[in-house]
Amino acid sequence: MAHRTLPRGTLVEVHKQIIEAIGSRNPLLDQAIRMTVMQVAAWMHLLPASESNHHAYPGGLLEHSLDVALGAALSARSRLGDLALPGWER
Repeated sequence: MAHRTLPRGTLVEVHKQIIEAIGSRNPLLDQAIRMTVMQVAAWMHLLPASESNHHAYPGGLLEHSLDVALGAALSARSRLGDLALPGWER
């Protein structure tokens, strides 16, 4: 989805579902994820992910990075279990 002129905060809001899916039921971890996403978005919210391939539009790098982060979070959950639970319960 191309977001050619959207400001950083709007881009983060557009991707709210992905950001929430990256998170966990751990409030401290979720807060750290949100803060990190906002810092990353501040830096790359207008950058494309590539010059002429996929995500080749302003905001494409943020979108691609969130997609990768979601894949990593889902993979970690499948291996580590629910990160909101203490280690011995996982």
